Amino acid sequence: MEMKHILTIISCFAVLSLSAQSPCTDCFPCTSGAPCCQDENACNFGETYCFTNTGCPDYWEENNGCVYHPVFLDCNETCWNDSDEDGICDELEISGCDDELACNYDVTATDSDESCVFPTCLDSLALNYDPTGGCEGDCIYGCASIGDPSWISLNEGIHPAENSVFQGMQAELEFVLNIPGTVQDGATGTPYAVSQFVIEEVTGWPSWADAIEMEGDTLEVLEQICVPISGIPVSEGTYELSILGTYTVLIFDLPFEIGAVEYSAFIHVEANPDPVEGCTYELAVNFLPYATLDDGSCEFEGCADQTALNYIPYGNSFDFCVYAESVCGIGLVWDDLLQTCVPSEEFVEALQIIACGEGTYWNEELGICLPIDSCPEDLDGDGIVGVEDLLTLLSSFGTPCVM
Repeated sequence: MEMKHILTIISCFAVLSLSAQSPCTDCFPCTSGAPCCQDENACNFGETYCFTNTGCPDYWEENNGCVYHPVFLDCNETCWNDSDEDGICDELEISGCDDELACNYDVTATDSDESCVFPTCLDSLALNYDPTGGCEGDCIYGCASIGDPSWISLNEGIHPAENSVFQGMQAELEFVLNIPGTVQDGATGTPYAVSQFVIEEVTGWPSWADAIEMEGDTLEVLEQICVPISGIPVSEGTYELSILGTYTVLIFDLPFEIGAVEYSAFIHVEANPDPVEGCTYELAVNFLPYATLDDGSCEFEGCADQTALNYIPYGNSFDFCVYAESVCGIGLVWDDLLQTCVPSEEFVEALQIIACGEGTYWNEELGICLPIDSCPEDLDGDGIVGVEDLLTLLSSFGTPCVM
């Protein structure tokens, strides 16, 4: 190889090395010993050459003559090849994720290669749990997250689709009805913009849960409403909670109603692994419908005082007890055998005394009414004034008479 050609090649390598550190700004005179390009289409036509930001200037090839870098047309850095027309030559593109919202965003990337991975909720307890995400995103957890933009990523309807509780244990569940931005026609699949959703009816509400009124509530597009379920499940089983309503959609900006739309969610009541103690007798005032083990605590409506007339075993109150003195009144007593009021002996005697007619008197000894005799000396009433009468009189001797 001739020395001239060797010098030319060395000069070109020197130029290449220098160009790797210098952006293309202006055209410079040819380096001593380096031939200048004679191609009028090249930026180094004549007595100049140009560095480009690719690190390669126009250079001389022994067999091809003047060669300009295929990336650029001229010193104004116009690309020969820019297929995506983003102003960056294809040969200079750096593939990667160029979306700033992605987990794997590459600040140096100029050409997206569809490798972007976006954040999702990685918490399995959240309603929008999605383990496919590349990093942690926003999570929504029910009623407390109402209004969060993340609801847009979830389908319309009730969330979660199902939930489980235990019989006999206090249940505090939260469901959320999510209204989308668009709904599809069931027949054609055509999407329609949603204006609002009106709740017409709620069915399947658990009998053990505190009821809430939802009929007539109106939800706007992309709005949510909380559906709380609170109570103690009585027995095992599955409840299907359904919300029926009517959508108003916009077709060519005109409102149209789509009725008979129904969304459902399921509540599963599972058997309690532990016994639930309480009163299991249905007629008791403290009957516990979800109790599985009777603890002897049953109480019944009635008087708990054993001394009262209306006492009942396991009575639950002293407020309504009835006692004999308040029922039978004067001269009467309660007969436990007959379970009723009967006259007292004193009251019977008094009645008998009062019952003696005119000309008669009550004989306490005989317990009868006797006629009053004209012979007052016949004290014992036997019709004869005898010794008994005299003894009776003597026994009363000296006793003052009270008029």
